Amino acid sequence: MGQGAAKGPSAPGDELLQAAKAQAQAERDGMEASKAESSNPASAGTRANTRQARSSATARLMRAVESRAGPAEIRALLAEGAYVDGIDGQATWPLYVAAECGHAEAVRQVLDGGANANKARTDNG
Repeated sequence: MGQGAAKGPSAPGDELLQAAKAQAQAERDGMEASKAESSNPASAGTRANTRQARSSATARLMRAVESRAGPAEIRALLAEGAYVDGIDGQATWPLYVAAECGHAEAVRQVLDGGANANKARTDNG
């Protein structure tokens, strides 16, 4: 067969195999990029800033659910990266505070945001 000749029909698993190979390569590429990024001092600062911003958003989320903030404010904090299972100094987290305050809409929103409904308090409470 010449270079321009058409191939016959592919076997049923060929497309799946090619997709799996492509995905595995993309994952390897991502891991290599992550390793390179973690060894870069500039990216370490970026990670610290990201953690700080997320921590700040989480603290604001705790205050928002406690003060019965509106759904738009809670959605904005979740979109900002607030950690829905973040724990404060009293060993509580947003879902616990929302439930304790009877804020049903906030409970729904933090659950929709990925909060762990089975998380137990760590202070024997």
